[in-house]
Amino acid sequence: MWFPAEAAARWAAFPARTRAPFRGCWFTGVVSGASNVGSIAGVNESTGMIVGCTSTGVAYGQHFVGGIVGDNHGAVTGTLNGSNVNTTVEQNDVDLSDLTLQDFTTTGLAPTLQT
Repeated sequence: MWFPAEAAARWAAFPARTRAPFRGCWFTGVVSGASNVGSIAGVNESTGMIVGCTSTGVAYGQHFVGGIVGDNHGAVTGTLNGSNVNTTVEQNDVDLSDLTLQDFTTTGLAPTLQT
């Protein structure tokens, strides 16, 4: 089944997985999730086709993130991605100031450490 751009504009969301041709769609906005995040589809299955679509937005995620599709196994042709992908940085701070040499020598790895 083909989805014309006019129909896509009336729908609130695109499918999470595509297994059939998806054509002439456009997206602008923000999508986010933990995994399989894409503006047009989260996962494009091996039988899926994304043709002639456009994305101008932002996609945030941790694994398999893309401006058009997060995890692609099918075909993506004639498609324009203008999306920003993971444009923010999460800083993980580790405070090592309280560690001592004894902390390391009393662990299970102590025999492999040389003091």
